[in-house]
Amino acid sequence: LYGVDYPTEYNSTPLILATLVGNVSLVKELIKMGANRNIINARGLTPWQMILEIVLFESIVKRLFSFTEDTISKLHKLLMPTGIDLMIDGKLVKLDSRLGEFLLFNYFYLKIPMEYERIETITDSAKHITEVFSNLPDSMILDYRRKRTYISSLLSKNEVHSKNPYCRKLFKRIKRGYYILNPEIKIRHNEEWINVYQLRSFDNLKRILWKNIYS
Repeated sequence: LYGVDYPTEYNSTPLILATLVGNVSLVKELIKMGANRNIINARGLTPWQMILEIVLFESIVKRLFSFTEDTISKLHKLLMPTGIDLMIDGKLVKLDSRLGEFLLFNYFYLKIPMEYERIETITDSAKHITEVFSNLPDSMILDYRRKRTYISSLLSKNEVHSKNPYCRKLFKRIKRGYYILNPEIKIRHNEEWINVYQLRSFDNLKRILWKNIYS
């Protein structure tokens, strides 16, 4: 009944809590015990996505729990998934974590709650993302993937209306040079395919948490 993935009422498993406070040794031990690295917290984030969010946007949390670059590097290696399964236009898209698009997708996924109130003033251009990615340690990103030209090429290549034969339709252009995550993408959660925007909505998370805790 009380296994390694038993959650609190807010769906915080031991692995999620250990990640939040940067306890590398406990994270390592929980993974050895079979903890699920793909489980989501009450905000729709996996433990690895939590680390990415802390590095990019949560400077207060980073300082509060003394997230050093070494801690971040170790947690990144322990928690990073091999990839993510998406459903786009009825087709399965396997986004390998070794691809540059993987980090970009997760960046935009983290930004979803911030987009609801400012859809007309989206700031996510290649220039802005380049500045944000400058905060990532070398262990999380190859140097050339920080370049504005590289980021711009990935955004353009994977825009929903792109003619590129390798387009994955990950992003939607709001205006010239500015993007959001494609609202039609679905992501696999357990045995369900859930729209990425719905997955991070409060109502849908309540349903998932209720199911996880009481099933």
